[in-house]
Amino acid sequence: MGVESLGSEIAISMDTCELKQLLKDSGFEIYAAEGTHVHLAERVRVHLMDAGVVVVAGDPIEVSFVVRSEAASAASLTVEEHHERIRKSVASTHAAAGFTEVDARCRRIEDPGDPSRTLDYWYEVRFGASVSPEQLAERLRYCLSRVKCVVS
Repeated sequence: MGVESLGSEIAISMDTCELKQLLKDSGFEIYAAEGTHVHLAERVRVHLMDAGVVVVAGDPIEVSFVVRSEAASAASLTVEEHHERIRKSVASTHAAAGFTEVDARCRRIEDPGDPSRTLDYWYEVRFGASVSPEQLAERLRYCLSRVKCVVS
């Protein structure tokens, strides 16, 4: 079964286990699953993954993705200015595709070798949409193809 046929094979009331299996069978790589949330893996490099795209099982199915601005790339901006930078850069494109802003947050990126040390701060805006089973594969392809980091 290809990704193109994904939507026609999902029942709206599908549980997380069924959704995960269908996504795997359709060629999507699962990064993690928590409750009803399935995080899709995006290969940054062969050995490095990101998980900015999330599918939430339920009725309706929810699809979302994160776009970020990194403090290191624009250290003089405030938290709100980072979020506005993202909105101005991508919001109209995503709105035209049926996605709206879900939330905005600041995330501390810690040193994996020393959690007390901060490497950077990521200012994130999550965009999401409710989708029908028939739209799921198309919406996931859209999410996976988007630029996820706004830079100067």
